[in-house]
Amino acid sequence: MIDLDLIRKALTTHGDELALQILSILLDSPTGVTRARLVAVCFPTGFTNITSDRNVRRAIKRLRDMGLVILSSPDKAGYRIAGSDETKLVRAYALREYKAALSRIATTSKVLRAYGLKDNLRMSLGG
Repeated sequence: MIDLDLIRKALTTHGDELALQILSILLDSPTGVTRARLVAVCFPTGFTNITSDRNVRRAIKRLRDMGLVILSSPDKAGYRIAGSDETKLVRAYALREYKAALSRIATTSKVLRAYGLKDNLRMSLGG
């Protein structure tokens, strides 16, 4: 189980007010909240733009990176925090996907080595 107090403390320490606000909204909206609603609540000036939307998406990503399982759907439900059973399923699926990706990388590595192209194994891990 994710320690929400620890997440709140980390966000507070880093001054991430937007992620704190979104976390609070998500916790108060168990059935979900749309990104448009998050933008409207987090940027109440009435002037929203693509930057506001992007900032909300980035804050959601930061919360996910902290281990919070946030589900999203394209319908009216929008974003919501996963329940404990859903969290287990999401993590099991992610683990399976990571294992598959590692397997593909290992296969590619073997092929490149077999053809004497091991110098092509270097890859950039940056953005």
